[in-house]
Amino acid sequence: MLLDFYVENFRSIAHEQHFTMVANNAIRDLVNGATELGVTRISNIIKSLNVMAFYGYNSSGKSNLMMAMNRMIFMVIHSVRLNHGEALQYEPFAFGEGWESKPTKFKVVFIKESSTYEYSFSFNKTEIVNEKLVEKVPGRSRKVCFERIGREITPQKSYEEEFTFDKEKLNDNRLVISLAGQLGGSVSNNVLGWFMNDFSSLSGTMDETYGAVTKNILVEDTELASVVKAFIHELDLGFEDLSAKKIDFDQIKLPPGLPADLVAQIKSQPIIELKTEHLVYDRDGNVVDKR
Repeated sequence: MLLDFYVENFRSIAHEQHFTMVANNAIRDLVNGATELGVTRISNIIKSLNVMAFYGYNSSGKSNLMMAMNRMIFMVIHSVRLNHGEALQYEPFAFGEGWESKPTKFKVVFIKESSTYEYSFSFNKTEIVNEKLVEKVPGRSRKVCFERIGREITPQKSYEEEFTFDKEKLNDNRLVISLAGQLGGSVSNNVLGWFMNDFSSLSGTMDETYGAVTKNILVEDTELASVVKAFIHELDLGFEDLSAKKIDFDQIKLPPGLPADLVAQIKSQPIIELKTEHLVYDRDGNVVDKR
């Protein structure tokens, strides 16, 4: 369960930005009598939101926040595969002087199997600058599992066995958590498991396959299609209804000379046509037709 995400010096994000799923106790409309709606209670004083929406102007950084999450996930999962000297995906803030000399910083706070973890790292184009993992087990005090500066790793005593290894195994561009997980560490594998299975960032602006899924639902699943249409109607996008139908491939006119493998690929995918239905009004504002 994600609680907090922090990012600094990444693409259009300069100073630290904090995204949190922790519910504000001042929010009253999430409570219906004795029933709490839209939240998961973590403790007597902490609640986590089950869903979050954020919005803003074009170019206000929404997509880059999602990209930052994806970048952190990718680096954690794939870090151990990096060879010595391979460049890191470093994209510092580009609209101010001096940011290219500062590291990008990521941090997450999450719950996995009742333990609360705080994991962070910072990096530039060539190396991991620092890295830190903190674990809070129920009924126990908060402990720093390890802290890393450059190649120097300082593990807490009870975590020494997992986070102590030869410096030669830790390239400048590798994360400790990834290497320790590959070597069978229990705590690190718990953290890696969360990144692989519980933390994901999806954006409809970055993957056209989501649109294909929606089209297939509208054609193949009548019950779910009605839910999708009701949702679209509530958004008040300017049209009254939406319909979808499959188009026979023979009705599609392709440009001559396309490679055979490309034509085969097009044929392998269903071709679905979407149509929107709009209301037509007379001069007095009355609905007279639909088109």
